Amino acid sequence: MVMIMDLPHPAFDSVQPEGPLMIRRLLPLCSTILLVLASASAWAVTCPLTASHPYSSTTNQAAGAVQFADGRTLIADTYNDRLLLLAENGGFLSSHGPALGSGYGSFNKPAGVAVDALGNVYVADQYNNRIVKFTSAMAVTAVWGSAGNGPGQMQLPTNLAVSPDGIRLYVTELSGNRVSIFTTTGGFIGSFGSPGSGPGQFNNPFGIAIGPGGNVFVGDESNHRIQVFDASGAYLTQFGGPGSGPGQFNFPVGLTFDGSGYLYVADQLNNRIQVFTAAGVPNCEFGSFGSALDKFYNPWFALPLRDGNVLVGDTYNYRLLLYIFGATPTRSSSWGAVKTLYR
Repeated sequence: MVMIMDLPHPAFDSVQPEGPLMIRRLLPLCSTILLVLASASAWAVTCPLTASHPYSSTTNQAAGAVQFADGRTLIADTYNDRLLLLAENGGFLSSHGPALGSGYGSFNKPAGVAVDALGNVYVADQYNNRIVKFTSAMAVTAVWGSAGNGPGQMQLPTNLAVSPDGIRLYVTELSGNRVSIFTTTGGFIGSFGSPGSGPGQFNNPFGIAIGPGGNVFVGDESNHRIQVFDASGAYLTQFGGPGSGPGQFNFPVGLTFDGSGYLYVADQLNNRIQVFTAAGVPNCEFGSFGSALDKFYNPWFALPLRDGNVLVGDTYNYRLLLYIFGATPTRSSSWGAVKTLYR
């Protein structure tokens, strides 16, 4: 079911409860990559869905994803302590950090991933309390951070975003209840936020995204809201609040803007994805609780892809859902190849 909440999304016109990520338990179950086909009348009240055969893989609670300009997609396979690099057609390319650890090139629950305009990759290596930087060829070039609340230290870095000018890297700290700002070479610039529920305060900040005007949107998870700041970290506004109605949240997590300036929010315990304008106006939503192809169990991210499709991390169903908007699922066979390549 896809429900219209406001204006139709222009890109598509034509064609249970758990605690914060830091305390969620590792469950040794498999993930499934599924393809979902939406009709040409996307965002209609009732949308017929056609799915391909389910394909098994070994991803485990993927918490983040990002797409390169060349179409490759990088998945933070969080509880397998690695990154997975996929071709634009879904084919497996490489795996990075295959072993749990704190050494160079290893991860301990990597969560958020971001890419700058030059193709450099930034990874929030959550339980190692550090940021790892890669080239576009996935070679490590820098590592910075340590556990603590001092300047340049971190308390469970969970997600990150690069400023449009490529100078600043914003990092949410789930336990630190702040956002730290670094240069993209690791220099500490400053931080904003403190524990609480007032304007500019946080209770487990999770997702972060840069809006069309350069403002910083932060998913204030346990305060059930999205807060908006300017590039320096000055508080501007907020939207949301606890609930299950349009524009309300139940532990919002991953945030991502698409190329048209719409914000996708993984509304975790409401088991849906909500889409907003950059002004915080609800546009549409999709998903509900369950394990069927059009349902979620605690989604952690929704990544709009450059072809207009949307990749959703359906965390506790241990799968990725690729929503295809168009007449035919043109990539089903390619994405299905992941079954063999991941085993």
